[in-house]
Amino acid sequence: MPDRTTLVTFCAISISIGMIAVCGIVANIICGDVSDFYDASMKEFKAFQVCH
Repeated sequence: MPDRTTLVTFCAISISIGMIAVCGIVANIICGDVSDFYDASMKEFKAFQVCH
């Protein structure tokens, strides 16, 4: 059985790595949504330029 300090350190590192992974996934989802919105906006903008 590891001592208490080792166990707490291991838990803290594990939680930190998990939060970094979650943050990366959320950022990827947000960036994907922003990119899709930008692409759609540019298509509409170009269509508006052609019409006017």
